[in-house]
Amino acid sequence: MIVVIDTNILISAALRGGFPARAVLYCAANQPFSWYISTEILGEYHEVLHRPKFSFPAPKLEYWVNLIARSTILIDHIPAARLPPRPQRRKIPRAGTRHFCRLPHYGRWRLYRCPSRPSAAHSHCKRVPALC
Repeated sequence: MIVVIDTNILISAALRGGFPARAVLYCAANQPFSWYISTEILGEYHEVLHRPKFSFPAPKLEYWVNLIARSTILIDHIPAARLPPRPQRRKIPRAGTRHFCRLPHYGRWRLYRCPSRPSAAHSHCKRVPALC
């Protein structure tokens, strides 16, 4: 499984430990995970880890830099995730444009689209003012 770890997660892991650190170490140590980084992400990791506002002690900073060097796979470009296509929205008919039949359905009344125009013989048909 390809894993890309955001800089915020890495900094949270280095600062606080706890769950973010366990998640990063789990991805770094286990075989089914491949931690991919690009050159831009690697530069951002190093730049943020060396910021004076975090003031990491030298052994801790060296530990995280070595972990990144040992556990990551450097690639040129990280492909964007392909999202599944969005489902089509159900079109709601405008008020008064369609005719619907009100018929019983398992003990309840349900509106069905009427196949024909309403007439005197079709007394169960009615115009639906709004379906919102």
